Amino acid sequence: MRAIRLLVMAAVSALTRATAEQAWIRHTFESPFFDTTTPRNVTALQGKTAHLHCKVKRLNNKTVSWIRSRDLHILTTGTDTYTNDARFHVARDAARNDWTLMIKFAQKADTGLYECQISTQPLISYPVYLKVVVPEASILGPPDMFVDHGSVLNLTCVVTNSPQPPEFIFWYHEEQVIRYDSARGGISVVTEQGEVTTSHLLVRRAGPADSGVYTCEPSNARPATSRVHVLNEQAWIRHTFESPFFDTTTPRNVTALQGKTAHLHCKVKRLNNKTVSWIRSRDLHILTTGTDTYTNDARFHVARDAARNDWTLMIKFAQKADTGLYECQISTQPLISYSVYLKVVVPEASILGPPDMFVDHGSVLNLTCVVTNSPQPPEFIFWYHEEQVIRYDSARGGISVVTEQGEVTTSHLLVRRAGPADSGVYTCEPSNARPATSRVHVLNGEKPAAMHTSRAGGGLAARAAVTWALAAVVTLRQLST
Repeated sequence: MRAIRLLVMAAVSALTRATAEQAWIRHTFESPFFDTTTPRNVTALQGKTAHLHCKVKRLNNKTVSWIRSRDLHILTTGTDTYTNDARFHVARDAARNDWTLMIKFAQKADTGLYECQISTQPLISYPVYLKVVVPEASILGPPDMFVDHGSVLNLTCVVTNSPQPPEFIFWYHEEQVIRYDSARGGISVVTEQGEVTTSHLLVRRAGPADSGVYTCEPSNARPATSRVHVLNEQAWIRHTFESPFFDTTTPRNVTALQGKTAHLHCKVKRLNNKTVSWIRSRDLHILTTGTDTYTNDARFHVARDAARNDWTLMIKFAQKADTGLYECQISTQPLISYSVYLKVVVPEASILGPPDMFVDHGSVLNLTCVVTNSPQPPEFIFWYHEEQVIRYDSARGGISVVTEQGEVTTSHLLVRRAGPADSGVYTCEPSNARPATSRVHVLNGEKPAAMHTSRAGGGLAARAAVTWALAAVVTLRQLST
């Protein structure tokens, strides 16, 4: 009887291995999967159509849906649309296995994460991040430029946030289109197109008539302006040796963490009897003049460091709404200013790969957590499994974490000899960002050394195991009777 029981136990074990083998074969050779070469980051122009691609292989009888992550709204399922916003629809290209979410007249509010989802069990998805941009034009240098009489006036207009270059760029002087073939002569424009388009206006032998406001107007962005002052000899001496000026080595782009204090520096040389003010560009609100504050928002104040000639605008508990352009202004005639762009960011954590990950029994589970938008690396990153802190010194052993800090911080969790107990939800929780999660499925049973890779082979192995188990059970019943 003991031998029969051992025979039955061996048959059940073989059946378990065969079932696991079938599960591994179904996942590896039958289940749908994404073409991971499809772009995960898409940039679209405001007002144009955004295209988010999702290429699926071996879809079979499963369906594809598009979900907007911020509100978990199901936008499309198959070729059907489930939103009242008529801008959304899906286009299927059967030849390329592509399910493209199209958003007409894209707006900045459409920026965010979208997920292409397949109706497997469990669901698997492919995230695509959409960024809707508005092209912006700017003329390099301060708003007021000073050039010597008889020298070359050189203005450079830069067009950014433009996936496609502008069709044309016009230059104006005092609201009149600049004609390069005018009787004045000595005027030329050189335009270089690319991810960032630049247009260089050159005016040779600059004279008093060339003073005034210059405007650069691309076909796809709002115009940018700069005021030019052509100096005679006396004015040049005053400007060069007496007038205040900015230390242009001071950073023009500042990144601050939400909830922390933002510091915008402005270093002024030869200030003499002039005053320094900080202005918020979006509403032209005067925030400070000298050391006095002119806003009811108590988060704003200025700190003066006389030794370093530094007038620092400080914004406590910075919020994303504080993002934008600020100008440090000196009360000269005309006014001169130094612009500083503040970006307030919220650190974000994500675990690379799909939300559901499949690994073979006995293999190494490798999860990578990435922390972005973090000017300062997180002080620590904790890993959890099923809401329990993962202990690297536990009796299980084989668990380690490698963390690399920098502009982008990464933390790699390695779990060796993965088994069924290692299945479940894993969470990466940095000290300065919301946690990110991923669900791991460890496929039951080890992959047999001589396992066939065809569906037929897997089926024969399973049927053989079933036959062996039934024969053992029948034999046991006969002996017992």
